[in-house]
Amino acid sequence: MKIGVLCSGGDAPGMNAALRAVVLTAAEGGAQVEGILFGFDGLIDNQTAPLLPEAVAGLARHGGAFIGSARSPRFLEKDSRQQAAEHCRQKGLEALVVIGGDGSYRGAAVFEEETGIPCVGLPGTIDNDLEGTEYTIGFQTAVQTALEAVDKVMDTAESHGRVFVVEVMGRDAGHIAANTAAAAGAHAVLIPEVPHQVPALLEFFKRYQGAMRRRPIIIIYSEGESEVGREDLVRNLRTSFPQLDVRSLVLGHLQRGGPPVAADRILAARLGREAVLALSRGFSGMGLGIRQGQLVHTPLAQCKKRQLPPEAYLLELSSLGLQEWKF
Repeated sequence: MKIGVLCSGGDAPGMNAALRAVVLTAAEGGAQVEGILFGFDGLIDNQTAPLLPEAVAGLARHGGAFIGSARSPRFLEKDSRQQAAEHCRQKGLEALVVIGGDGSYRGAAVFEEETGIPCVGLPGTIDNDLEGTEYTIGFQTAVQTALEAVDKVMDTAESHGRVFVVEVMGRDAGHIAANTAAAAGAHAVLIPEVPHQVPALLEFFKRYQGAMRRRPIIIIYSEGESEVGREDLVRNLRTSFPQLDVRSLVLGHLQRGGPPVAADRILAARLGREAVLALSRGFSGMGLGIRQGQLVHTPLAQCKKRQLPPEAYLLELSSLGLQEWKF
């Protein structure tokens, strides 16, 4: 068997660990792996390179995507998909492993349906917003990176008695924000899944503003929050509570980078190995994931963007920080 592997969408720490596992597992079974450069665009443009075991040695500890990753608007067009399929046939690719999020899964599902080329998906996205798995590759690292940044911000907040509104990534999912806030002991968290948070937050500020002067306050803000923009929130706080020194910080793409934590490396390696084994057993059209510690296969069409909010206990832990204002 000759397998093509690609990374699609935003990069996520652990993608390289998944690539390594795919290549080494394939070699173990006598199969070959072709790396497709920069996602589905690489299939359309016929940009590939053989991935040999020696090329992926030690790759698990590195962030990013060794073979490149990209979003491909062109892959939405049927003619482009047919061109990609022709290049697969020219290269002798008998199956594809697609590492990415819900958009990548949709592309893989349509591609297999139209061309008959078997596809298996691995959940590579920091947002942790994909059905079919409890955790996605890169999520744990993104949370750890955000937590380390917030811990550093807390040092300066304590030194100067400042309020910091810290924006974290996650698109329209609040999982990174909720987990970071709970771990950091933040005083509030704003996520898109929970409405009407801002009025309650402002009311709490108003009630305890006398006790908040010169006290460090950390508010974690999810980038997908739509109730109020981060800049508008900061402006509102500064206007309503002029005695407070309110600052804003956007962590941005640094959450995508850096060495993956152990949990992401293990998850990625486990899923990468299972992808090759599943294809060798004739399984395809599936997204792979973990539920309660067990490997699970879910049809790609069902691996949509997860709508469930973060667990309630995370929000309850974050709300404990509010109690500090009362003393």
